[in-house]
Formats: sequence, C-alpha cells, structure tokens
Amino acid sequence: RPQPRVARGTASLLVGCDLVSSASTEALELLSPATLAVLNSHVTPTAEFALGKAYDAQTDSRLRRVEAVTAGNLQAFAVEDYLRAVMGGTQQANVMLLGMAYQSGRLPLALASMEAAFRINGVQVAENLYAFHLGRLAAADREALPAAAAPRSASEPAPTDLAGLKARHVAQLETYQDAALAQRYLDFVAKVERTAGGEAFAMTVASSYARLLMIKDEYEVARLMAGGAMQTMLEETFAEGYRHRYLMAPPLLGSRKRRLPGWLQGMFAVLGRFRGIRNTWLDPFAYTGERRRDLAMIGHYEQLVDRILARLNRQNLPTGLALAALPQEVRGYGHVKARQWREAQAREAALWETFTTPPEPVRLFDPHMDEAA
Repeated sequence: RPQPRVARGTASLLVGCDLVSSASTEALELLSPATLAVLNSHVTPTAEFALGKAYDAQTDSRLRRVEAVTAGNLQAFAVEDYLRAVMGGTQQANVMLLGMAYQSGRLPLALASMEAAFRINGVQVAENLYAFHLGRLAAADREALPAAAAPRSASEPAPTDLAGLKARHVAQLETYQDAALAQRYLDFVAKVERTAGGEAFAMTVASSYARLLMIKDEYEVARLMAGGAMQTMLEETFAEGYRHRYLMAPPLLGSRKRRLPGWLQGMFAVLGRFRGIRNTWLDPFAYTGERRRDLAMIGHYEQLVDRILARLNRQNLPTGLALAALPQEVRGYGHVKARQWREAQAREAALWETFTTPPEPVRLFDPHMDEAA
C-alpha cells in the first residue's frame, strides 16, 4: 500500500471530513498529543448500511479514539447537519472545516490569502466564503453561530402501537400500488391480532409482511428515481449545472451494473405510472427469476405465519417472534438478496426446530421425598 508522506506521530493538524477514515488505525498512527484534530462528527453511512443491514455509526467511540491519541486536543462538529439546515445543502462542509482549522492557528496562511484562493477558484465564491467564516466562528464561539432552521423533511417518529403501524403501512402500500394491496395487508394482519402473541407479535408480522409486499421492483425504483425527493436531494448535494448518471443492473440486461444516462429520469417517470400492471400477464418483469422469487417469499411467509399461529403459546413466543421477523433480515438486490434469502431459510429451519420442541419439564423440589431417601 502507498506510504503516507507524514511520518508517524508527527502530524500537526488533522482536518477530518470523514470520521470513519479519521478514526482508522492508519490515520491514528500519524497523530500525537501535539496534533489538533478538527472533525466532522456526521458519519456518512457505509455500504453495509446501503445494503440494508443493521448499522451502528459508532460516532462516540470513534471520537473517543481520536481524543485519546490527541490527548483531548479535539474539535468536533456535525458540519453536514448544520449546513444542511442553514444553507440548504452540504457542498461547503469541507470548507467550513477548513475555517475551523484556520481559526485554530494551525494553518500558516494570511486570511487575505485564504479568501483570495476562493475568489481565484471562481466556483460558488460567496457560498464558500460564507462557510469558511462560519467555520472560523464555530471554532471561536460556537454559541454565536446563526441558529439552524428545522430540517426541511424531518422524518416522522416511528409508530409505537399496532394501529399507528398499520396506518403508516396502508398509506405506503396505496402509494406503492393501490388500495387492493393495502386491503390484502390489513386482512392478513387481522389474523394475528388477538392471538397468544399479543401486540408485539402482531407488530412484528405487520412490519415483515409490509416489507415483503412492497417489492423494490422496476416500477418502484422508477417511481422513486423520478420523484420530487430525489430531485431535491440532487439539487441540495451538487452545484448548479451538475450532470448525473445512474449505476444500475436491470434484470432484463443481466446482473452486471451499467452506467445509464441521466436523461432516463424522464423514462423513469413514465415507467412508474405503469405500476398498475405489476405482476399481471402484461408485466414483462413478472417473468424474471428475481421477481418469481420475491413473490414466492410472500407466499412462503403467509404459510409460515399460519404454521406459527397453530402452535404459538407463551412458552415459545420468543422464538415465534424471531421467526416472524426473518423477512426483515433479507435486503438488497439480485445475488445479494438471493444469498440473504438462503441464509434466512437456514435460520428459519433451526428456529422452527426450537419453536416446535416442547420445553423441558420443570422439576419441583420435594423436601419430604429427599428426607425419605
């Protein structure tokens, strides 16, 4: 691997735009108690998160690692979150960190030289200068920073009861397909209500079943790609005049990912409107092996829940919950999803054996019998 130009333990300043890289072993080897670390404490999700697996950003533990090596000589700020609220985007995140580092006195450059560099570059000069001085202010007096506005699209809190969960899923299913699919969901969830599993089991089934019904197929991907949320994200992330492409692996074109031109966004809008033919004989995607597997997963889960309900009791409820939650472990696309589905089936077999095995009888201590013996 390429060797760093900075010798171990000799770095004077670390400007950490990515906390994961900043807290890596390779980066920490370059630091010492004399190093000042200026870090963005916002963690961008990794590929593990993108594949839908459980993901822990470990922000606190990463910050503690850097703090330990630098003997507390650390400035951390969630720059991306702040700029998204104040400036409507995160393009100037690195510039704001640079301002924090400059204000610390570790950059041996005149202020006029720094400002001139932004003007000479000629790209978003006003925005970069503003973010740079916000960084200086964050380092000098964080309480004096302009108040951040509320996020534009704050996510709704997760439902805490079955009624709220069903209401959310019904709205999602109607947007995904239609009222008929939402009714199918409600009819199935109604079977598990008022059973030995109680609300916890019903909520687990409701979440898993909704996930299975909302297959991330070609129509859904097209609807999301052409939606307003995607356009807003692009405009907030990239400067005016950007060009974008799509990296996709359409099943009809094979499993290899291909770079597709950005003008396909218009075609996505058209394809998304054809979701009414989804899984009918008119649907050309319904004949692919991937779609047949996704539909088989729905039928398999419906049968599994029926089998669970026939044997569910208070003793095997924990295992029943684990069985009901298995679809939530199957994520991703293509071969990734196929592999996770095989792993889920193997786990299901082991859990089912535990679920159907009667518990060991409880042996009570009888002092009279012991005395007689």
